Amino acid sequence: MSPSEDGAPFNPEFRKGRELLLSGMGVGFGLTGALLPNEPRSVPTAGLNPADISLSLDRSRVGNRSVDSDQASDWTRNAAVLLPFMIGLAVTPQSHRWKNFARRTAVYGETFLLSQGLTLLLKSALGRPRPFVYLAEGVRPDDSGYDVARERAFRSMPSGHSSSAWTGAGLAMTEHWLSRPQAGNLERFGIGFAAGALAAATSSLRSSAGQHFPTDVVAGAGIGLVSGVIVPVLHRGEGRAPISRAWPHMAGGFAGVVVGIVLGG
Repeated sequence: MSPSEDGAPFNPEFRKGRELLLSGMGVGFGLTGALLPNEPRSVPTAGLNPADISLSLDRSRVGNRSVDSDQASDWTRNAAVLLPFMIGLAVTPQSHRWKNFARRTAVYGETFLLSQGLTLLLKSALGRPRPFVYLAEGVRPDDSGYDVARERAFRSMPSGHSSSAWTGAGLAMTEHWLSRPQAGNLERFGIGFAAGALAAATSSLRSSAGQHFPTDVVAGAGIGLVSGVIVPVLHRGEGRAPISRAWPHMAGGFAGVVVGIVLGG
């Protein structure tokens, strides 16, 4: 995947009012979430009662407690977050690389600020217990990530890992769609596949780890994907890419999601 030297490179457009609004929303969400009280709660030795979980899909995941999955989800999340940065460098012509990449990075930062700010706000506002809080004390892994006395034990919804990974996936696919209108279908499919696989694996691993319920990771995925697509599109300026050229990204993304779920499960 080499960047095209034909014509001007895709250059994100900035507008002061819009940037202040988007950045302000992200900061406002995050600060509000950080300031909301969410003290650790008393957990009986037997754990919380799974019967209190309303959805059977979520209830069926109580018992998952893989520390290996917990650790692996950090790696897949980090890879998904780095993916759009790698694509941004790869698709920018050498003569414009660093100046253009700096502008792209500003868009990425704004996107993550918005998605992670909203994620933190909802975590604090909802205060949902994580799945491992429903396990008996003797069953929970002897690992700090499964400590019910920590505040994070009651910040399950939505999943921050899922939100981060899907923000990266959305940015990666949208970045490539806007920047490489001349790319072939196989290249587009490959970008979508990589993005979908990393993001879905992250979400699936969080559930296998007993850190999140399925609805947590779906909510995080929705926040991340919407942010990762909409924010760069708002900054496309004169850049145009036909929607018809996005279907290979979507097909690759769907295939990647299937593989990611299987690998993460």
